Amino acid sequence: MVHHKIQQKSMHEVKVIKKYKEAQNLYLLKLKPTKEIYAQYQKPGQYGIFSLNNEKKLYFAFANAPLIVSEWEILIKNVNEDTNEIINNDFVYLESVEGQGFPLDEIKKKNISAFAMGSGIAPIRALIQFYLKKKIEFSYFELWMSAFSYEYLPFKKDFAKWEKIFPVYYVFDKEPPFENVIDKLKKFNLDFSNKTVLWIGSKEYGRDLKQCLLSLGLKEGQFFSNV
Repeated sequence: MVHHKIQQKSMHEVKVIKKYKEAQNLYLLKLKPTKEIYAQYQKPGQYGIFSLNNEKKLYFAFANAPLIVSEWEILIKNVNEDTNEIINNDFVYLESVEGQGFPLDEIKKKNISAFAMGSGIAPIRALIQFYLKKKIEFSYFELWMSAFSYEYLPFKKDFAKWEKIFPVYYVFDKEPPFENVIDKLKKFNLDFSNKTVLWIGSKEYGRDLKQCLLSLGLKEGQFFSNV
């Protein structure tokens, strides 16, 4: 999470209607924005700039797709005072909805391999909901999910459903055999020459993942994130 000092701006009050503990150190918040504010969210992969005290910006990608229901879901790491404040508050304040989101026109009808690390599954979950509601068509879809262990995996019920629809590969690098996604990809030696890759995670994760996938045949220009 990144935060910066901001100037006083008009902030939109957004009610927190439910809070769930999704996994170890992860909470899901359901938010109820006004219809006008909700309409700013148009593409999976976009994020909101939130605040509690109008002093710090808190960036959270939306974890559900922009469909008919006027609710937002955000996945929050319970790791510091800022996020604890949000989890324990009944309102958050939105400055704006930002980001290009996933490049839907460039990835539609492609063979998609999606890679997420930890809370990075949130915007990919939104894209999956979009896909399952037939708002975008893919020729093929698979998901690679990295987490420390099973207890750190959010959206377990969603994953159980997804496993019946498309391939899901789990990488728990703090459980035996203690391998990360790069180790797995190198071991399997898969062919990515006809794949389009979506990824969410740290810069280091993205850098190492791209380097590995290029060695496995991924074409330049077929590696996308949500910004």
